Amino acid sequence: MTQKISAVIITFNEERNIARCLQSLQDVVDEVVVVDSGSIDRTEGICKQFGARFIPHKWEGYGRQKNFALSQASNNWVLSIDADEQLTPELANEIKSIFSQDAIPFAGYYLPITLVFLGKKFKYGNENKQQHLRLFNKAAGQFINVEVHEKVEVHGKTATLKAGVLHHSYQNIEHLLHKLNSYSSIAAKADANKGKKTRKWHVGFDLLVRFFTIYIIRLNFLNGYEGFVWSVISAYSKFVRSCKQIEIIYEELP
Repeated sequence: MTQKISAVIITFNEERNIARCLQSLQDVVDEVVVVDSGSIDRTEGICKQFGARFIPHKWEGYGRQKNFALSQASNNWVLSIDADEQLTPELANEIKSIFSQDAIPFAGYYLPITLVFLGKKFKYGNENKQQHLRLFNKAAGQFINVEVHEKVEVHGKTATLKAGVLHHSYQNIEHLLHKLNSYSSIAAKADANKGKKTRKWHVGFDLLVRFFTIYIIRLNFLNGYEGFVWSVISAYSKFVRSCKQIEIIYEELP
């Protein structure tokens, strides 16, 4: 390709996912940079088998960790992809076509990302083709420095690609609940630090409203059993986050 791309990935014990991710990047990017925060499984060995540059780096939070990965990329154009994601063949071809040009007219591209949950690709709901800015010129932007739910901000025009990424988010229910517990703690602390307050009486009502919104209004009922499970746990995730925030607030009261 005329314009070179560096793929950047942050990892921690991703031996179940990383090979699928790296395989999808073959012939699409010119360099793969993996920043690892202390894996004790086969992540490092698998990455090196695929020729990735493996860089150990202590965990700094999602935003800072990904910005460190950007700083290690040799090329200005960067594809940020998670270890549990993979490019579809259609997206790989679309990227190669765009980057075979002498000049790129945009500062970044949004990629449609679709959830694969309990082995099922979601065809409905917000989890189908959710757009995230993942392919961008690092000279025009970077990740915002937050602990969780980091995103890219770029200065310049952006576009959205047609083909997408598959997100194999969770191995099973146990893995999902483990991540839920971790993310909700980080998010609750961030909310409390920003001065956000949740009323006790509101958490139960919000739980019901969120489930109805996710399952019915966002059409996850059309995703079958997997859509139902996803809707319940997604609503529960916000419930746990709110309860943890209330717990933090009351612990800080004199």
